[in-house]
Amino acid sequence: MSKKKYTEEQEKIARYAKALSHPVQIQILEILAGQSCCYSGDIVDDLPIARSTLSQHLSELRDSGLIQGEFNPPKIKYCIRRENWEEAKLLFGGFFEKKENVKCKTWNVEWDTLSFYIQRFALDINNKNNINMEIKVLGTGCAKCKTLEKSTREAVAELGIDANIEKVEDIVKIMSYGIMHTPALVINGKVVLSGRLANVNEIKDLIKKQ
Repeated sequence: MSKKKYTEEQEKIARYAKALSHPVQIQILEILAGQSCCYSGDIVDDLPIARSTLSQHLSELRDSGLIQGEFNPPKIKYCIRRENWEEAKLLFGGFFEKKENVKCKTWNVEWDTLSFYIQRFALDINNKNNINMEIKVLGTGCAKCKTLEKSTREAVAELGIDANIEKVEDIVKIMSYGIMHTPALVINGKVVLSGRLANVNEIKDLIKKQ
């Protein structure tokens, strides 16, 4: 009698569960969830790991199907693969619903706790992806550009809004906005500030007008 093979559903659950089994990979998913896309060079600055180790974790997540990458040498850009994330939520939900055959009360409590944390994490990812505003800070890396980015992030935090903030340093992309002097600020595709700095309060006012 031949042994029963794993079902396609079981293999998918195992693959997604493996991707969620390391705290660094959870951190990466949370970071990517807050942005439309994120360069690996940006992520490494927010994690207590080396770039070589980051590449390994990104590869694990990509192989699981939870993230996808756009290759733009010399950088690699990753973002959450939405359709597979939705599939993972459904699979985990169905898996945890099968707990009714478990008789041990203690095990039921632990099972419910595990189910709760996975579902809450999925909800947090979804909430972070409900971004209402796109903000770009244009600048090639000068001190003023970094200051404007910092002030912009502070303004968004103080307003308590959902916004994706992206630092754009590529000169071709900057020029595509008709910008001749940096730093500059673009909100929802509209240039609202260029060639100078702005304090947190001014940036908050610019955001409110959009």
